[in-house]
Amino acid sequence: MKLTEFPTTAQIKQVLNCLCVKTMGKDNVPDGWDIDRIAAAIRRYCINYQIDPVLCLAQGIAESHFALNPKAKRSREHKNIFNWLNTDDGKNYAFATFEAGIEQYCKTMHREYYWLEDPDPGANGWVTVEMMIRHDFTRPIGGRYASAGNYTSTIASLAAKINKTMQGAL
Repeated sequence: MKLTEFPTTAQIKQVLNCLCVKTMGKDNVPDGWDIDRIAAAIRRYCINYQIDPVLCLAQGIAESHFALNPKAKRSREHKNIFNWLNTDDGKNYAFATFEAGIEQYCKTMHREYYWLEDPDPGANGWVTVEMMIRHDFTRPIGGRYASAGNYTSTIASLAAKINKTMQGAL
């Protein structure tokens, strides 16, 4: 990640439009979901908590297409885009707003997934998509973000699509 080229809100909106709204359909936008607020929250919280926005976007798309996937009932109902604390055994965690869920994701990623001894050049303190891929989405203290065996390759593929989409938004 190049911090000097941090994505604009317009670029983040472009990704959400192309890879979520167009993919899942405008009729699948749940109550309380607003693209302007979602894009602004992603940018703001990624900066505040030093999270690569490409990582945030890739995980949000993989988990629920930012709650636009009609099959992502838990994410939609609980305003929990990243399925934070939603477990395979059916436990659910709800947020008051989608933006609150984005903030919690960023806080958690910064607190639990930053590899202090393996920062990316020019991004000390930042949790980057490259860092997470190198470490197969595990925490420095152990434990993996997702149980899906192909999670890392899925995120890597989405990150490439996101970067390409953002370049088109310039």
